[in-house]
Amino acid sequence: MRGYGWTPHCVEGDDPMTMHQQMAATMDACYAEIRAFQDEARSSGKATRCHWPMIVLRTP
Repeated sequence: MRGYGWTPHCVEGDDPMTMHQQMAATMDACYAEIRAFQDEARSSGKATRCHWPMIVLRTP
């Protein structure tokens, strides 16, 4: 997926409580990544092509 302009973040498992915690942490990380892109673009006045985060769910 990197070649298509994405940064994959994997969440893997089948236990609901573990998956919930992993998903919450991954969403926080993705949100922080997006905010960093936005802050950089706003402060520099230049928009660059970013590798946006994506979440990949996997089951064992």
